[in-house]
Amino acid sequence: MVVLIVDSDPLVTECVGLLLRALKHRVVGARSVADAEAVLRAERVDLIVIEPRADGDRAMDLLRRIRTDGRLGVIPVLVLTSMDDKAQLLRVIELGVTQCMLKRDFSIRVFQERLGRLFRVRVQPLSDEPDRAPGGVTGAPSQQVTAANLGGFAPPAETRLPLPPMDEAIRRLGLLKPIIARSDLSDRLREVSELRALSPTVTNVLRVVSRPDSSIDSIVRAVRADHAIALKIVKIANSSAYVRGEPVCSVDKAVVRIGTESIKQAVTNIGIIEQFSTSSVIPGMSSSDFWEHAIGVAILAAEIARLTKAINPDEAFTIGLLHDIGRVLLAEAVPDEYARVYKTAAELSLPLEYVEKRMLLSSHADVAQDIFAYWDIPQNLIEPIVNHHQSLANIRLGSPKHTQAISVLALANRMAHAMSLGCSGNRAFYPGDEFFGAMSLGAGVMESLADRVPTMVEDLRYAMLSESFSAARTTPWRFPPCVYLTDDPCDIMRVFFRERAAGEEEFPPRVAVVRLRNPSFRVPMTTELLEREKKLGLDPLPLITLSPKGNLTILENHLGGRRHIKLTLPVTTDRLRAAVDQILLRADAADAA
Repeated sequence: MVVLIVDSDPLVTECVGLLLRALKHRVVGARSVADAEAVLRAERVDLIVIEPRADGDRAMDLLRRIRTDGRLGVIPVLVLTSMDDKAQLLRVIELGVTQCMLKRDFSIRVFQERLGRLFRVRVQPLSDEPDRAPGGVTGAPSQQVTAANLGGFAPPAETRLPLPPMDEAIRRLGLLKPIIARSDLSDRLREVSELRALSPTVTNVLRVVSRPDSSIDSIVRAVRADHAIALKIVKIANSSAYVRGEPVCSVDKAVVRIGTESIKQAVTNIGIIEQFSTSSVIPGMSSSDFWEHAIGVAILAAEIARLTKAINPDEAFTIGLLHDIGRVLLAEAVPDEYARVYKTAAELSLPLEYVEKRMLLSSHADVAQDIFAYWDIPQNLIEPIVNHHQSLANIRLGSPKHTQAISVLALANRMAHAMSLGCSGNRAFYPGDEFFGAMSLGAGVMESLADRVPTMVEDLRYAMLSESFSAARTTPWRFPPCVYLTDDPCDIMRVFFRERAAGEEEFPPRVAVVRLRNPSFRVPMTTELLEREKKLGLDPLPLITLSPKGNLTILENHLGGRRHIKLTLPVTTDRLRAAVDQILLRADAADAA
């Protein structure tokens, strides 16, 4: 990262520069505004650290130009100042600076913490209209969507936040017209399905395995006929999903360990990844992240199936692996149209399947119905894939015979999102408590899966993907230190906030997040928040509340001047991230003033 320091005091420039260089950033110092402007013309700068008093009033003029310049306006600005006058500080803050620190309060720890946030945030130049953030907060600078803050699934560079509030986003989605006829989409999907049928080698292995009189030797011979499949079968047998005792190094021992009943599903799964791991995807979507998410859902589905005995765990694994394959098919069959869908979902910050349904008249789950039938995938595997985004009530109404299987996949998918296991193009968090309740699973099960599954995913990534393909991955966004409170002991999002706060114990919470399922929980959640803040010795924290309609918060008489934003569930990562940056930015600005 390149950091431009604008300060007429050489001691400040040198000291801050030494710290930034120690953090592996390249530093350029400027003692005058003219020097700073020359640097900005000559090279790309990732962060500006500026003293508004530098070079008289010209530093203030520079700040105004930065925030109204289309090219420079996206650069984060940290004001490091010795100003004591609150009126002056407010004038600086109103220019849209990203962070503000007083020199008298400078500490290395706080500076490093703010740098971590600054290199993830991008702000938008000022316009005539006030920015609106989720929940109606106005007046703060907005954040640009980038690959860093969307975990690798960034929309094109021209897409900007602030995001429209959820009700406005839904309204705007409803005004959109379909961009392709159903018949045209079906024809193009059929062409892709014919090209992407399973390979002859895989088909032969499956045919041998499916014979009732097949012996271990005949299955081993069929597997050995394809060296790539044979190697992956050995790797799978040695993964944490199957490992028992000494590692195996031969195909026959691997087949015995996996079992004749499971080997068919294992070969099917290998064949699926073999056919689609090289498929084209829309710009910005990582194939490696896609398959990590698929493998994560597959393992979670298999583990939930073992616990509940709802369906065969091997079948559960396969439906987990296949559940989002419709997105790959859509991206390959209608690449231009799907790129528009993806861009629109990012701009509105809505779950991707909402926008698929509106603009293509079919979601990625819908298209699986005909395509999988064409591939002779059994109907008992197709039903869960087609319906895994449905509510439990709709599942029971529309697919009563497959409710258990669909619930297994729906819960596994929701948990994989909360655990940040890869991404198939849609980073969104969905409540899962109704599925936990329907399958009589407790909070202990959720915690156990959250602890065990990531290691299993890591093993199977190595076993099922090529080494270079498996190695590439996107680092998920880390939530800042927080207090998370929920009225549901089986709330899946607890896993996300637990993971995001891990390793941050040395820093005090900077924000509170409260999930409210209905108004009756407002009193206990308010009481719990106040008690938690008192126990930790904290002033009232900035607050984000999550609820089904985005209309609930804690009791009004205890908001007490808190900066707060209300969000609707399901909530996308970019909407949550924008809310965090907005609410912490305003809190930092107020603290500095």
